[in-house]
Amino acid sequence: MLGCGASAPEPGSVQPGGACTYNADCGQSLLCMDKKCAALGSEQACVPGKTRCNGGDVELCGTDGRSYEFKEKCAGACSNGACLAQACTPNTTRCRADNKTVEACTPDGTGYQVVQTCDIGCASGTCSTSGASVCTPGEKRCNNESIEACTPTGSAWAFLQFCSAGCDSSSKACKAPICVPFSERCSPVSGAHEICNSTGTALTAAPCSSTEACVSGRCVPTVCTPGQTRCLDSTTAGVCNAAGTEFAPAACAVNEACSGGTCKALICAPLSTRCKDTATSQVCAPNGTGYIDVACQSGSNCQAGVCVPSSSNNSCTPDSKRCVDALTLATCNSGGTGYTYAQCASGQTCLGSACANIICTPGTSRCASTSGSEVCDPSGTRYNAVSCGAGTACDPASGVCKPSVCTSGARVCLDIATLGTCNTAGTGYSGTGCGTNKACVSGACQDVVCAPGSATCSNSTTAAICNATGTGSTTVDCAAQGKVCVAGTCQTSGAVICVPGRTRCNGTDVEECKPDGTGYNYLQSCTTTCSNGACGGAACKPFTLRASSSSLPADNNSTLLITSDTITDNNGVPVPDGTLFTVSASNNTGGVLSADLNPSTSGTIEVASINGKIDFLVKSGPGANAGQSATATATTLTASNCRGTANFQLAVSGTNLWVGEDFTRTTAKDGATTSANWDVERAEASFPLVAGLGNGEDGDLYVSSGTFNINTQPNPAIPSRTFPDAVAYRVTAFSTDNTALTLADFPAGLAVGDEVVLINLQGGSNFPSPSATVSAGVGDTGNVGTYEIFTVRSVNFGTNQLTFTSPILKTYGATNSNATLTGQKIIVQRIPHYRNVTVSGTLTASPWDGTQGGIFFIKVSGALVVLPSGQITMAGSGYRSAVNTGTWSVGESYSGPGAQSAVCTPANGGGSASGNGSSCYYSAGGSYGTAGTPRGTQNVAVGFTYGDALLTKWFMGSAGGRYSSNAATTAGGIVVVWANTLGVGGRISADGTGVDASGGGAGGSVYLRATTMNIGQDRVTAKGGLPTSGGYGGAGRIRIDTTSLHAGDTTSPTFTPGSSNSSTVRAQTGTLDNVSGTITKARVVSTVQDTRGGSVTYELSSNGGANWKAFTPGDPLQSFDLAASDLRLRIILTSDGSNRPLSVQGVSIEYQAP
Repeated sequence: MLGCGASAPEPGSVQPGGACTYNADCGQSLLCMDKKCAALGSEQACVPGKTRCNGGDVELCGTDGRSYEFKEKCAGACSNGACLAQACTPNTTRCRADNKTVEACTPDGTGYQVVQTCDIGCASGTCSTSGASVCTPGEKRCNNESIEACTPTGSAWAFLQFCSAGCDSSSKACKAPICVPFSERCSPVSGAHEICNSTGTALTAAPCSSTEACVSGRCVPTVCTPGQTRCLDSTTAGVCNAAGTEFAPAACAVNEACSGGTCKALICAPLSTRCKDTATSQVCAPNGTGYIDVACQSGSNCQAGVCVPSSSNNSCTPDSKRCVDALTLATCNSGGTGYTYAQCASGQTCLGSACANIICTPGTSRCASTSGSEVCDPSGTRYNAVSCGAGTACDPASGVCKPSVCTSGARVCLDIATLGTCNTAGTGYSGTGCGTNKACVSGACQDVVCAPGSATCSNSTTAAICNATGTGSTTVDCAAQGKVCVAGTCQTSGAVICVPGRTRCNGTDVEECKPDGTGYNYLQSCTTTCSNGACGGAACKPFTLRASSSSLPADNNSTLLITSDTITDNNGVPVPDGTLFTVSASNNTGGVLSADLNPSTSGTIEVASINGKIDFLVKSGPGANAGQSATATATTLTASNCRGTANFQLAVSGTNLWVGEDFTRTTAKDGATTSANWDVERAEASFPLVAGLGNGEDGDLYVSSGTFNINTQPNPAIPSRTFPDAVAYRVTAFSTDNTALTLADFPAGLAVGDEVVLINLQGGSNFPSPSATVSAGVGDTGNVGTYEIFTVRSVNFGTNQLTFTSPILKTYGATNSNATLTGQKIIVQRIPHYRNVTVSGTLTASPWDGTQGGIFFIKVSGALVVLPSGQITMAGSGYRSAVNTGTWSVGESYSGPGAQSAVCTPANGGGSASGNGSSCYYSAGGSYGTAGTPRGTQNVAVGFTYGDALLTKWFMGSAGGRYSSNAATTAGGIVVVWANTLGVGGRISADGTGVDASGGGAGGSVYLRATTMNIGQDRVTAKGGLPTSGGYGGAGRIRIDTTSLHAGDTTSPTFTPGSSNSSTVRAQTGTLDNVSGTITKARVVSTVQDTRGGSVTYELSSNGGANWKAFTPGDPLQSFDLAASDLRLRIILTSDGSNRPLSVQGVSIEYQAP
């Protein structure tokens, strides 16, 4: 706020070095930095030569002062820009001067810490004992299937690890399984059939019968002699494989057919005729591979391919018919003196003496029954029956006879995670995934109830050892041995069983050995998996849940806000955003009202964490339950010990009522007045610009010269990253519950915690029907442009599968689901999180190649500056002109590749070429935000516009039309840049290209988001291409979200302001109460909010929003100025311009309705 008498400077009036508050205060090409106007690129980010610590790395500020560079990696710890000298060798031990205490060197070597107090004394870094040593401290041994370690005193052996595959006595380590339990294979040496045992440690021979052979791990009946040949159908020869189990198909070449087990050349049209000589007619065989001689009878000779009487002037029988070739029918005239010829209709062929309908593709097969197939003959007019031989049946998937390998309906495990069901013909198995937390055992999917190979105690006298699949346990009676169960093994009571301080996994819990080695203490629970005593991902401990009130009216209407304290692991690190928790309430309440973020888990409601906390709503129970105690609970999906409980009382209903809001339901939102980001996935109302920009995990990026492609290059400032910053992969399938997706390739370069964008870049394989209303959103193009941003929860490099921390809510498939992806080009691309970015060269991403590419998306937690010599560009990186077809073609667009077009009517955004004979040289431009243009008087058509100004879907521009060998043009791609501050002295471009007489490509999409921007005049563009002779490409679309845009800045085309062009936004609810009486008083009891980036004001209205009154959370009940019966909440979020988080996750309100 300005002081008394002070005034704000005129926009754009402050010169270099002058005081400023916003970028808008500064003159052209200046940014407001450290409250002073400065030229782009003139400010230093650091002092040249100064060092700093980045974790265990030392970084050095470059000579230009713009960024830090890696200098060295510390062996121990880094402090104040330098490596600390090691005071000791990590993990070594020593005795204190009192000779009673063992100290161990810390892992970073900076000092010693106490690890054990000795009963007798300390010597050589271990505690002494009065008795004789039984082992050497630290020594290991095998004890049946367990590994034991000698304790630091040498007085006992302690349990260290259970080995599911057995303990190797030579290496004193667990044996690695050699196969998947219960899996089958054919021996690579002998070819014999083998089955893996239950522990995965050995393969047992299971020979096939004398009439079977081992193929792909299965005993399959033999049906032929190796090398034997036969025709599988009219266009496919078959050669019996080396095992004799099936005929390997070998398709005949073009203009060949199978005859006598081999492919032969087609030399004639089936059943057509010709004269061999005057006495012999020839008929083409049904498969077209040769002629059959037909001798003319005495008194006749061959004319025009048929035998006719030689003693008559008639050359044919009146009105008789015959086929001259495959497409021509000859009819003898009424005088018998000759033939008239007629072409068979489209979809017909001439066969014998008539035109017949073509009903199938020659050579294709189908099943007539389980015992026989039918093969379409070469004419395509009928199917020929083929009987399946002994031991074979018709396979319903391929329509051909295949060996019978199973009984219809029989079930087997194809692998530990896949159940196979034999098809109706018995010729093969169809696989079905067992799903999350299930494994396939003995032909059935069973629940995984324990960690394979883990050992636990069922009770004090019974040990339970989990089997290799995790579906059950084997019990051991310790009492029968006179022992008790400790840490999953039978031990003598009070004995040392573990190495003090060492951790282990107990299911998904991490436990640490007690200081005296007699047992384990609970440390924390893993939210994903536990292995070798450590969590594979995040971890958490039991936490506290709090109810916003200790009592709730039992009116079957009031709602209570339940919130948690920060949920952390044992080191105080909060759980990641998006961690799912299952929430529930006792049966005497109305249950949990919050929306379920994971619909795939039937019967439960799950909410996600934000800033390490969760909140949810519980509805009150009926009046009959007044006086009862109620509870609300929350727990992670995998770790039951990571749990919290809140207790409250159901009270007799009176005049004071309660209502809460947690932003998980759009039904509570007043869409007409809400300008804040009401995010049901994150369950919060937030200031739009502060959606996570990351923490600069990918370092500072400085493109000093040349070209840096985020899809093909890693940031050189991060030596540890070996894969490109924005790796991208095609999506081939979505899980049925929309919690995971499968990629086409090995997902190298993706890791847990990475942020990715999921987007459909192109759909369909054909154009929609031309219409003035055609746009993206029709038929199988309906989901093109759809995108979502996710955080990676897990990466399965064996199955190429990704899971995310939140469910996939939108549809990307060819229909209204994600089950069918036919024709869809869907990708996942990593979003780099840079700290600061400076560009004086070219920063770009790979262009569209027909399956992926065309999208540039980065986030910058600090400043992004494009210097005058630099550019961020996706110009010419969008949809492409069609390949040279030798004729006119429509440009590529959202509905598929460019294609030859006989008419001048495009059916998508692509422009067409002319179809006016000799005038088909010029072509129309492609379209997107605006339509392309035709050129001259040629008969060309432009494409349709599509998308919307706010870029709710992200599209590339469409290509122009092309004729023959005219030069190809390309449209603009997609540029998405979200940063804290943005300055552009160079260019940001998604322009289309234009050349020669082809239609110009349309501009693409540009979406810029930053708190403050200085982008100059027309330095940000998405213009159409301007060819020399062809039609011009249409303009693209530009959206800008900012709270401070430099005065006079412009773009081409003109940008559309997003929802964030203000420092203040609002989130407003609809009616919250459910009472008919007048609401006289209210208060905001408590809130869950994040105000690091500004301030939040809460207002309530009792008359439907006509009048509002401000309420401070925690204050007592206040009277409304105008009491009525429609309670509503309005939240005002005011940003301080820092681009830090500003959001509200939950609000609890008490109101009075006498």
